[in-house]
Parts: sequence; C-alpha cells; structure tokens
Amino acid sequence: MRRANAAIIRERHPVPTIEETIQEMAGGKFFTKVDLNMAYHQVELHPDSREITTFAAPGGLYRYKRLVFGVNMASEKFQQIISQVIKDCPGAYNMSDDIVVVGSTEAEHDSRLATVIQRLAERGLTINAKKCQIKMTSINYMGHILSQDGLKVSGEKVKAIVHTPPPADASQMRSFLGLAQFCAKFVSQFATITAPLWDLTKQDAEWKWGEDEQQAFELLKKALIKAPVMAYYTLGRPTRITCDASPVGLGAILEQQQLDGVWKPVYYASRKLTPTESRYSQFEREALGVFWACRKFSLYLIGCEFKIQTDHKALIKVLSSNSNPPSARVERWLLYLQQFTYELIHIPGKTNKADPLSRQPVGDSDKAEEKETEDYIYSIVKDSVPQALTPREVEHASKDDPTMSKLRHAILTNDWTYFKGTVFQAVKDELWTAGQMVMRGSRIVIPEALQEQVLELGHEGHQGIVRTKNRLRSKVWWPEIDKTIEKRVKKCYPCQVVGKNAPPEELESTLLPDQPWMYLAIDLLSISEGNYLLAVIDYFSRWPEVAYMRVTSAKNVIDALEMMFQTHGYPKYLRSDNGQPFASREFHEYLTTHGITQLKGIPYWPQSNGEVERFNRTILKSVKIAKVEQKDWKTVLKNFLFHYRTTPHTATGVSPAKLLMNRELGDKLPSFTGLSTEFEGIQDKDALYKLKRNIAANQRRGAKDQGIETGDTVFCKNLHKTNKLDPNFETQPYEVIGKHGNAVIVQQPNGPPRMRNAAHLKKFDGAAPCESAHHSAPAAPDSTPDSALPIADSVPVTPPNPTCASSPGPMNTGPIPAQPEVIPAPTHSTRVRSPPVWQKDYVMSK
Repeated sequence: MRRANAAIIRERHPVPTIEETIQEMAGGKFFTKVDLNMAYHQVELHPDSREITTFAAPGGLYRYKRLVFGVNMASEKFQQIISQVIKDCPGAYNMSDDIVVVGSTEAEHDSRLATVIQRLAERGLTINAKKCQIKMTSINYMGHILSQDGLKVSGEKVKAIVHTPPPADASQMRSFLGLAQFCAKFVSQFATITAPLWDLTKQDAEWKWGEDEQQAFELLKKALIKAPVMAYYTLGRPTRITCDASPVGLGAILEQQQLDGVWKPVYYASRKLTPTESRYSQFEREALGVFWACRKFSLYLIGCEFKIQTDHKALIKVLSSNSNPPSARVERWLLYLQQFTYELIHIPGKTNKADPLSRQPVGDSDKAEEKETEDYIYSIVKDSVPQALTPREVEHASKDDPTMSKLRHAILTNDWTYFKGTVFQAVKDELWTAGQMVMRGSRIVIPEALQEQVLELGHEGHQGIVRTKNRLRSKVWWPEIDKTIEKRVKKCYPCQVVGKNAPPEELESTLLPDQPWMYLAIDLLSISEGNYLLAVIDYFSRWPEVAYMRVTSAKNVIDALEMMFQTHGYPKYLRSDNGQPFASREFHEYLTTHGITQLKGIPYWPQSNGEVERFNRTILKSVKIAKVEQKDWKTVLKNFLFHYRTTPHTATGVSPAKLLMNRELGDKLPSFTGLSTEFEGIQDKDALYKLKRNIAANQRRGAKDQGIETGDTVFCKNLHKTNKLDPNFETQPYEVIGKHGNAVIVQQPNGPPRMRNAAHLKKFDGAAPCESAHHSAPAAPDSTPDSALPIADSVPVTPPNPTCASSPGPMNTGPIPAQPEVIPAPTHSTRVRSPPVWQKDYVMSK
C-alpha cells in the first residue's frame, strides 16, 4: 500500500485523550477489556475502493474485500467506526481495537457489558475471547493501572529503568550516564548524585563498585522515573521515539514535547533478544528495534505523526516509503510500519539515549515474534515439500483404480486374458495381493493416480537418474517405471539449471579474405596497471600492429587506429569484443564515417575473436621474457614485432610482410632476393591447415552439435556466479530467435536479446514455473489511460539473416538503423566468396 498511501487523503477523526477517558472511568470498581477479533479486517471495503488493494500472487491477481493493515488512514477510520458503534453504550470506551467497559457495581458492570456485546453482534463485529479480560478489579490501560483504589501509573512504563542492573565496566557506565545527562536539568543536585559514577569513567580510574556507587546509581534511577523528568502522554503534542539495538537487546524511549518546548520521556522500554534474533546482522537488529518500538508504543502512535530517531544511517533509506527491502524479514516489518505516519531521522551514536537500555535489557525476549517467524517458515515448507505417502493411501487409490481392480481379479482367478501380452502377464508369478494393494514381491504396485506423487517423493534431494531409479525400484513398481523415472528426472527444472555445462560445438573456420588489410581484428591487452596495448592483426597477412596507451578511452583507441589506417588504409571490416571503448557511440560513429563495418564477438566467449586473442598470448610471453631478462619491455616488444612480421606464418607459409607489402623486409640474416611470385596456393594451403587443426581440436575437446534450433527453449550459463552454491545456469529459460554456426541469439523474458555461444546453452526439456507467462503473446496496450493494472507491451525482435558462421555480431545501444542490413559479399576475379561478416548491430531498446 505504499503507493496508495501517498495518494490517500486521510480523514482526521478526533480521538479522545487518555486524560479525558481515564477521568470518565473514575469511580469504577469492575473492569472488562474486550479485544476485537482481526481488528481492521472486520470493516468491509466499498467495491469502488477494492481495486486499490490489488496485488499479484502466483495464482493471479487478487484484491482485498476488507480494510487492509498498512493503509495509513485505517486507524482513524477504525476508531471512528467503533466509536459510533458503542456511542450509546454507557461506561464503554475504546482505543483502537480495545474496548473497556467500566461499572461501579457488579450488576452495573454486567448490564453494560451485555449491552456492548449485543451492539457488537448487531453490527456483525466479533471478539477474540482468548484476549479478553472479563470482570477484573484492575486492568492496565494505556500505561495506567485502573483499579478500585483509583488510578496510578503502570510500572511497565519505567520497568526498563527500575530493573536496570548495575554497569559492569566503564563503557556501560558512560552509556547509562549519557541517558541521564539528557534529563540532568530536571534532576535536583544531579552533579552531586552522579559524582561517584563519573569518577569510574575516568581514563586511569580503577573499576571499583562499592556502597557509594550503588547508592548513587539507585538515586539516579529513582530520579529518572519521577516528575519532573517523566511526563504524561498528551494526544496532539509532537511525539518521537528513539531506538537502538545491541547484540543482546533492544531499547526504546517514547518522548513528547511539552508546552515549554522541552522534550520529556513518557515511556522507557527494553527487552532481550531471542537466540534467533541475536544471530541477525546488525542492520537487521536495528530494523527490528524500530519495528518493535512502533509495535510496543502502537497505542500512542496510531493516528498521529511522529519521528523515529536512530543512529543507524542505512535505515533511513531502507525503511522509507519507496525502498526495496533487502530481505523478506525486513519487508515483513516494513509492511507493518505502513500503518504509521513517521519520519526517520539519523542521530549520532553518542547522542542516542536508548543505547544503555539496549545494552542492559531487562524485558523478556519476544517469543511471539519468534513464533510468528517460525510459523511463516513452516507455512512455506509445508507447501513446498511433498507430503509423505502411506500404504493406507495407496490402498485407497488402488481400490478405485480400474486397472488395479482387474489385476486383483486376474491374480485371484488366474485368468490373464485381459492382460495378455502385457508386462503384467510377464511377471504374474511375482504378483500377489495385500488387501486392496497389489504387490510384486516386496514392492508395492503403484496405481496411475499416485505415480506422479511417488516420483516427486523419490526425486527428493534431486539425485541423478541412476540413484533415483535405485531408490524407487527397491520399494515400488509399475510398468515402464525406468522410462518414467528417466523422463521425470530429465524434466526436473532445478536439476537442469544446476546441471553440467554443454560440450562445445564444432569449430568453424573463418574464410581467408580476398585481399590484405580488408578484415582486421582488434583487442586491448592489459600489461599492468596504467599500461595497455592495443593489438591489431590482419586476417589475410597476419600483419600485427601494436599501440601503447595509458588510458583505454574510445578517443585514445580511435587516435591509435587512425595512425595505423593512415599508413595501411582503411579496412572494410573490424572485429572486436564487447569492451567499453568498442561499444561506445563515439567509436561506432568513427567507423561509420569511414565506411568500416564493426563485427563484435559473442559476449563472454573470447574464442569468437580468436585470431587476436591468440596473438595477445604471444605478446604477453614476449613482455614476460623482457622482465625475466631485466630489459625494457617496450624495446623488446618492438624487436619482437619486427621479427614476427618477417617470419613465414605457420598457416600461410609466407611472412606477413610479404603478403601485406608484396616484398620481404630486410633483416640481419643474409638472403637472396629473387623474382617476385604470385600468391598461388595460399588460400588452399590456409584452408587445409585450418581443416586439419579443426578436426584435431574437435576430437580433443569432444565437440558435437547441440541440436539447438530457432524456436527452442534453452538455459543460459550463469556467467556471474558468486559462490559454489549458485546454479550453473540461469534459472529463467530463454527462447532461441536466431542461430548461425556457434552464435545463438536468445530472447530474454523482459528485455533485449542476448548473443551467446552454443556451448553456453543447454536445451530445456519441460515447463518452467513461469513458462506460460514467458511465451505468451504480446499483450495489446490498454486503451484506458487511467487503467489501474497496465500490462507492459512486449516487442518481438527479428534476427538478421546471417551470412557467415565465423563469429557473432555486436550488440550496441547506439543510434543505429532500426532494421539490420545484409552486407553484400565482396567479389573476386575468379569466384564469389561470402564475406567473414554475418550481421550488423541489433537495435537494443531500454
């Protein structure tokens, strides 16, 4: 209700003050406190208001028919409704869902109580009998004790101070004196009383707790709980609570501003943490302190605006009205706090008056809160874990199953005509009956209606196919049980998500371009912090260029490339990974201006840009050798590049310099310069070399075709695992919308498409929990602008037509053409060859 509360206009209903109510109760001798059952849920909502409470659940959309806890105006409206119900009932007073009936005599009390009960019944209101206190001679009401002897303040309000144990060290003493210091102006002779206590906090003082210190401590506690330090709660005055949490307890103080502008305490409260709560993080303990304080002082806070002071700054954001709670536990507390109108304020820890109450708590731990948490967990477990299956249930199901009835008849009469040629006839000598159940040896034959439940129970723990078969076959049996188990385990959603990775698909080689410096690959290599290399390599000649840079911004990359292009000319295609400089709009605009088509590798699959990635390993080896030899690595790198360019390459048999410049570069070795020759046989030799290499690599890696096609549903590998317990695959299935070679385009359920290598994918067999929503057709936009429940439109993405299986294309977010282009294949003098390009950028929509 956080969004709704921001728009609801609160109805201000006058609530009687405590002083007015208690004054009217004077003279009472018999008291009854009636607790209304489920409070707000007894108030029915008008049909026009029910749409506001709509919420989503696994079974669909639901809405409340009754007043919701968490509506900011619920307290005032509920107070108004109950006041109208009992306004004509003498001696009846209400504060929220508590109704107090007072009588000066027993007969008068009984008559008034009967009137109230009758009035509640007429209005359809019910009470919680377990929480009612009937015909008491004294009751605790709003911090006051109402009895035959008159009115007195409840000791519960000052229990946290009265029962505070003596401090055990100087740190606890400083904390307690910090609380007392805020009330020093109201305590007569404060300095004299606290002098022995202050002496214990000195830096070199020896800790000694004697009679003088104990007497001063008791006098100070008595002063803190008496007037003029304490004040009576008055409705309408500025109110605030100060909360704190320690590893052992919680503390809170309710304060109000008096007419003279001074803040005075109204209620001190503290309690110990349960063993479970003591294991919370400090953040959750601080959040629990706020939740507990608001619930403790709820009768004072409902219907008024107040402030909450805390020394934990993170709570200011997390417990605000538009936060995203970090856990279900904190979210449950926040849902309770929605019924209050409060403002969170951060204060320094040294000024937090509630600190000593939390460090020396006197109240018992809140078992109700711990039980509520346990009940919440139990309800989840109860719905999640399959129920145990007893032989009695199997017997009842077998009795009603037609096949089991005929099988029992066949066993008793030895007439197997009906089951002729079936597996039942093949094992008839092993079958016998036990009541209505059919047994095969010591195993129970499960009727068809219970087979799915048995499979669920047998696969508990998510063991593999073999172990699940061994477990089930030892106790139960039915025809084709092995096939059923195998099918069930293969369709198990969690098992598929955490299963082993798919083997890599077979390698596909990139065709040699038609000419030098036509198709380049680039990559950034980090040598050390602040030292980077931009490596560029030509796919045709294997000619490398390396530029040194200190900052890997798009501008620096462009400047380095421009120097190379001014020497060798502009290429037609440039392959890169998805690094930030290469994915920037500035880099994309530079390439577009110079007529260069950018090709991007598959994200998280560096093998798609293997040419330059392999060259980076060679560069890194050269730099490491320079470090071992204690030489300048930049000088060594230049020397290495020269020798690399003049050495015949393994794939082509010709040096990069010869292929790029049609001449050999002179080096230190003696050589004979003969007549120039044409590049005959280079492409065939390159293709043969790569074919042999691919065959060997595929056999070594156990590569095979995954069989992934367009339209399949697949799991994507979890590339952002934080620990070993994370599943190997993302839990949300994806739909394949495009594929060529090893590059696969998958569609996210609610977002842009992704490109992955086939080895990162696994075909999904079965139905995921949200499959129906994921594969549903795009919903039409709502024609009503003010629709309370808009449905987000989904836009299908059409993949481009690939023309080469080398590597995937890029996925940019810049302003590029809305429709992917098909790049025309370059021509050759003797044959037409497909370019090493298969797609342009996708249009990514936010």
